[in-house]
Amino acid sequence: MKKRKRTMKPPEVVVRCVGERKEPSKEALDNFIEIYIRMVKENEKRRKQKEQEMKGDNNEN
Repeated sequence: MKKRKRTMKPPEVVVRCVGERKEPSKEALDNFIEIYIRMVKENEKRRKQKEQEMKGDNNEN
């Protein structure tokens, strides 16, 4: 029987805006996009590794 992980309810966060809404600078947006793409690639890599491990486990049985 597998143990279930405890999931904690995230704390409630209140966000208040002060002043006018400003668009992000081109540099900030480019930086965000680079980081996001890197994260997506890492997640895909991990998912593929997990799939390979699962296939390996199935082949051994």
